Amino acid sequence: MRMLHWCAGKNVVVGGLLISLTLSLAGCGGSGGIRGKSVTRLPRIRIGRYASPSVGTVFENPENIGKHRYSGGSGGKKGILYTCRAGHVDLAHARKSADWAAYLYRNFTDRMRRKVTEFSFKFREPARYYVELTYPANWDSLPQTQKDAVIKDVA
Repeated sequence: MRMLHWCAGKNVVVGGLLISLTLSLAGCGGSGGIRGKSVTRLPRIRIGRYASPSVGTVFENPENIGKHRYSGGSGGKKGILYTCRAGHVDLAHARKSADWAAYLYRNFTDRMRRKVTEFSFKFREPARYYVELTYPANWDSLPQTQKDAVIKDVA
């Protein structure tokens, strides 16, 4: 049993190092964004953690994680939470996902309000995503409240 525990711990550390190296080489810290003028600045870089006994990993109390802020700063804690249904959750990755969702939502709604039909965006990894929108023929005659509802749903 002791040997099995040691091997599993060693595998987790080696796996964590390999994943860290892969993410570093893949350009995790590169630039991203909406092609053209953005209505908001890019989300900040957030350094994630792995649920392992590696140096720097902190397991947080879910009662004390702080408030999330798009701009980051000292607003929220970093570390790993354990949840009954999702298992280990890295707060930095969850906060990063929320930041990018807000960034894209703001930029999608801006473009749709201006009736832009094509645009592209990328996250911090090298891939670029292309969006093509076709508006209904009666779009210009719709009441603004109806347009806003559609824009909110699509974005």
